[in-house]
Amino acid sequence: MIECPICNSNLFEISKLKGSRTGKETPLKFCVKCTSFFQRPNYHEDDAALNLDLQWHVNKHEEHKSHSSKIIHQLLAHNAKIKTILDIGCGIGTTILAAKDLGVDCVGVEPNMYAVEYAKNNLSLDLIPGYFSASLVDRKFDAIVIDMVLEHVPSIQPFMTDVFSILNPGGLIYIAVPGLNWSIMRNALRLLLRRIDIVSTFGDNDVHINHFSRRGMLQLIRQYDAKILQDVCPGVCIVDRV
Repeated sequence: MIECPICNSNLFEISKLKGSRTGKETPLKFCVKCTSFFQRPNYHEDDAALNLDLQWHVNKHEEHKSHSSKIIHQLLAHNAKIKTILDIGCGIGTTILAAKDLGVDCVGVEPNMYAVEYAKNNLSLDLIPGYFSASLVDRKFDAIVIDMVLEHVPSIQPFMTDVFSILNPGGLIYIAVPGLNWSIMRNALRLLLRRIDIVSTFGDNDVHINHFSRRGMLQLIRQYDAKILQDVCPGVCIVDRV
């Protein structure tokens, strides 16, 4: 990884971080232009990790359903005509159920096959299995939810190009990533003190490989002739086309 996956500028290695899951050190690179950090540890979750991820979604189901309901209400507040939503990285389909309660049709894409099987067998939901690409769906949507997903995506620009390609005119995107509430100086201090064992930009850094800054998120969105319509809270925004 030589170029920044957000703005294609040169990256500089500034440190090495010990993986929170593997314990292996991975170079941490920094983009001066968009002030975001990146790692590529080449880590893949095994069956045990995928089952733990499934159990986490099951345990959090009711809490996440409430969270998903709030997301949909926020989208509807900006566009009451939303009828279709795509949830990328949907877990066991909690957002689909929350949307159904609000009379909105929601489709989910999920790469964890154990979560897909659980949704089918226990919640009567047919999720689309696999890592998201536009080719997985056969229609466009009024809104797309990308909730705590972008930090996992190796190729950010192609991913977002696919997202915008299946968004209806006037459609909205809900994006949430960890860490945008941390300034560069605070991140630098955490690196210096090696305080990555608690929730921060660099938490769970074997699977969180993109650590977005506010500037980086803005630059990414502007590439697609889009703008932030609402900052819900640090790290969370609603996006529409300019």
